[in-house]
Amino acid sequence: MSIRATVFLLLEDPSFSRLAKFISGVILGFILLSCISFIIETLPRYSYPRYGNEVGDHPPIFGILDTLCLAVFTCEYFLRLLTVGAVPDLKLRDMGYDIPMLNMTNRGDIRLKAFGWMKNPMNLVDLLSIMPILFLIFDSNGGAGFQVVRVLRLTRAFRVFKLGKYSEGLILFHRVIAKSLSALYLLFFFMLISTIVFGSTIYYAERGNWDDEKGYYVRPDLYGDGTERSPFTSIPRSFWWVIVTSTTVGYGDMVPRTTTGRFVGTLAMYFGILVLAMPLAIISSNFQRVHEEFRKQKQGYRNTANGMSSRMLELILR
Repeated sequence: MSIRATVFLLLEDPSFSRLAKFISGVILGFILLSCISFIIETLPRYSYPRYGNEVGDHPPIFGILDTLCLAVFTCEYFLRLLTVGAVPDLKLRDMGYDIPMLNMTNRGDIRLKAFGWMKNPMNLVDLLSIMPILFLIFDSNGGAGFQVVRVLRLTRAFRVFKLGKYSEGLILFHRVIAKSLSALYLLFFFMLISTIVFGSTIYYAERGNWDDEKGYYVRPDLYGDGTERSPFTSIPRSFWWVIVTSTTVGYGDMVPRTTTGRFVGTLAMYFGILVLAMPLAIISSNFQRVHEEFRKQKQGYRNTANGMSSRMLELILR
């Protein structure tokens, strides 16, 4: 195996060797450090006005840690990108990467491997997590670019998803969701229909009457002996109430007062329970199936490793 392929596997596959496991532990430490720093810097004691002279000021240590983590993540990402072309196709497919198949030159094959590696969801997350430094490199407007980078700092929140590579639970979650896409599409389709239908219905049921003196729509209050301002001011605003009601969350910020509105709310609740129940049953079944496959796969790896160790021991004894 070439040096480039070895470098890629050291960074990509923790089970490749003890060194790869150590490197993955170091990367995991930087991920946790970045997430903890991102969270702690929002505490009031480290933010304006208790710290600094303007909004956005934080202790320098947080900037140093962020820059350090960003440099590590950027080096790791581009090292993997530049070395993935040297890894055999069979190995990449065993690792779950979909490599496009085209008859091209060797250089073209390398580009296809890089593309297949880049479009993997976890590697897209890695790319999002290093967006600020990429923007600084390719931006030519110093001051204006820096203002945009302050917005891009939000992408640091995506770094927590990098933990997915090192967590069996997140790997299982990704596989289950991938197998349940058809059920999720069905869920979103029915939720879209119910949101439009119930949102329109509750709007006309709870909008109330226009009050010229107050300048807004009023409806009966809780006890029916007075009026209050209606929160259902438009159909798009009513969509929020439908989603909260259909998922049985019920924040209570928008509540129907009329008999018609309560009847619509009852239908929305029952419809939401039915819509959620069907795909959740499919997802649960897929989780059991994927978990069993994952367990058997791990057991197969252990048996293979044990077999190889026994064979090596026999050769040594001979």
